[in-house]
Amino acid sequence: MRRAAVLLGLLLALHGGAWPPAAAAATAFDPLIAAAARRHGVEAALVKAVIRCESNFDPQAVSPRGAQGLMQLLPATQALLGLRDPFDAAANLDAGVRYLALLSQTFAGDLPLVVAAYNAGPQAVIDAGYAVPAFAETQRYVACVLAARQQYRREGEPPAAAAAAAASALHVEPPQVVLSGARLTVRLSASHRAAQVGHGTVMLLYPEDAFAMVALHTAAAETVVRLAPASAPAAYHLLVGHWTAWEPGERRRVLLSLTPPRRATLLHLSVLLYDAARTAVQARWSTLLPLPAATKAWPAAAE
Repeated sequence: MRRAAVLLGLLLALHGGAWPPAAAAATAFDPLIAAAARRHGVEAALVKAVIRCESNFDPQAVSPRGAQGLMQLLPATQALLGLRDPFDAAANLDAGVRYLALLSQTFAGDLPLVVAAYNAGPQAVIDAGYAVPAFAETQRYVACVLAARQQYRREGEPPAAAAAAAASALHVEPPQVVLSGARLTVRLSASHRAAQVGHGTVMLLYPEDAFAMVALHTAAAETVVRLAPASAPAAYHLLVGHWTAWEPGERRRVLLSLTPPRRATLLHLSVLLYDAARTAVQARWSTLLPLPAATKAWPAAAE
């Protein structure tokens, strides 16, 4: 046990975290961790390990890249998950655990890949051939989280349970992907059962260098188009559209038009239901949609 703890300390030091955390800090969030883990079907020991290696239990932590809070979520990821205040420990933790659950679904529960995707982004895992990317930081991070998880499991953290079923005011149909000529179309529709008129926000996060063009159409008068620069950086871009005055029971639609991706790609799609004043998120939906590379899986585009 002591040898494992020493190894974990070295990994944390290499990853940039302080060691050891104060005993009070290491246990102060246990009730929140347990509740979020049960709610989203994620192992509590994994959640605690991610917090330990990300922020060392500091809810005010900010990384050099701008990741914030207990689970060190970047602003674009915060937006997709509907997180309004990254320094609200309970809200940050719940959003981070929801993201872990989404990554676990995407990578079929392969823990090293899930942890690597949390650190480097899911696209980096795909680009590495569904393996842990060869980035030194990510390699250290995965080792840190896996070692911390083992320690917390030995200390008696419960295993993952099935996610608690919770009725949602938001219903989203599974996305439909269609190739037509030289365009790839993704169709999505949603309705809500909230008591009052709401406001919908639709977001798409994608690697900009994978597409020459992306258009997000959410209403008759709203289409957001993004043309990639000639030498697009290997970075993510966030497109946002809106459904205003969204009546209960009313079906709204979103249409994505894209050029077929240059490589195997993940699209992160989110739908958020706000109250009419946009002061509070009432329901959330999110998915990671895989698209194969155009040259391998799509038919040749029509001339």
